[in-house]
Amino acid sequence: MQLTNEHTSGFPVSALELMAALFISIMGLFLLWAITAFVVDVAQIKEAVRAGYDMTGECGRCLSA
Repeated sequence: MQLTNEHTSGFPVSALELMAALFISIMGLFLLWAITAFVVDVAQIKEAVRAGYDMTGECGRCLSA
């Protein structure tokens, strides 16, 4: 019985570490996307929807594809 507890006690910790790493990675990718979308919105000179609605226009373009 003692042997089983030693082998399985590390599983919850490693699962939490994996979930934390995935969460941080997903948040980092979202931040990178938001920065990229902001730069594209600021730099563009045409497409009135994106010029008038900034991030909403960008999200609409991504969701409609």
